[in-house]
Amino acid sequence: MSCALKSSFSKNSISSQVLCSVYQLVSFHIEKFATSTETVVFSAFTSIRKFYMLYKFKMKLQ
Repeated sequence: MSCALKSSFSKNSISSQVLCSVYQLVSFHIEKFATSTETVVFSAFTSIRKFYMLYKFKMKLQ
């Protein structure tokens, strides 16, 4: 639900403005959280893969 839609319900009332800013803040934090979670998962996957490759390489040498 966009802010323009919310303000059209009650013409520029304080509650709709507050609701609007809270909504924007929450959606921003959710986006940020999703991005950071993706980054963590990706880096964990990469390090596990590196470890696995190293392990395979060591087994080959023996």
